[in-house]
Amino acid sequence: MPFNWIKTLREYLRMSGGDRISRRYFVMNSFDGVVTVLGVIVGALATNVLDPAIIFGIGLGASISMFISGFSGTFIAEKAEREIDIEKLKRALLVKSLDHTIYAKVYRVTIIWVSLVDAISPLLSGIIALFPQLLAIKGILEPMTAIYMSIAIILIYLFILGSYLSKITNKNIIIGGLFLLLIGIITTILIVMVLNVFG
Repeated sequence: MPFNWIKTLREYLRMSGGDRISRRYFVMNSFDGVVTVLGVIVGALATNVLDPAIIFGIGLGASISMFISGFSGTFIAEKAEREIDIEKLKRALLVKSLDHTIYAKVYRVTIIWVSLVDAISPLLSGIIALFPQLLAIKGILEPMTAIYMSIAIILIYLFILGSYLSKITNKNIIIGGLFLLLIGIITTILIVMVLNVFG
């Protein structure tokens, strides 16, 4: 049946705990990605570098780097963790190999899935934050308008991330959203202060 693989994936992730891990990775790395781009944009504004092509290039380059490091780092770490789990399971079941069992398949799928989530989340959040810069490159927005719009998008994104994290942990979504929003505002202020000192 069409989309049967989605049901299978969800079942595998539930069995391995990969669903919880991937949710955590998504929030954590989306946060990293969007705050990194916030640093690029606010740094550009504070140093009067308003060229949207430069901002977009630096921001996208940082996001792609996070994509690559996120996938490779998570793949290595998760593979090591799952190999430990397999060894424990083999000892518990008194078998020499689980290579062709459902357990091995579940662990392989989980490793790939959480690695992809870890990689894609900062890239996606970075692209969303940089979208106004792309519009400015095309001449649709003024450079300064694009910068302020990117900052606004990032702060809204942080609020949504905080709310989502609070929702999956059964906490107050407004407080959670405001907490990450506050982090974004503090980050912006700190970048401007530091650049004013050394600029």
